[in-house]
Amino acid sequence: MHWIALSPPEPERNAWAWRALRFTPRVAWVDEALILEVSGSHRLWGGPDRLLRRFFGRKVLEVRIKWSSSATSLIAIAVLRLSQQGRAAPDQVPHGLPLASLSAAL
Repeated sequence: MHWIALSPPEPERNAWAWRALRFTPRVAWVDEALILEVSGSHRLWGGPDRLLRRFFGRKVLEVRIKWSSSATSLIAIAVLRLSQQGRAAPDQVPHGLPLASLSAAL
């Protein structure tokens, strides 16, 4: 599976949620993050990289919101939290994730 977690600014939250529904019906708010399960949509959009380019626009790396992706929604949210704190994801995910970044430990 392929999950994307993003944290849009407060005034844009609903717009990003509606935008996400254009790419997959599996969209939900979990804790502070908008999560999307997109593995079923990869083929439709031409693969994960093209899906991300379409979702974020042509300049994926210049997107102003924090986002992450992972094999599970909880790991994607944990990596997103680290990114919001200015910390890099550990080399070994999920084993290297700090407990404070996991939803179950909050």
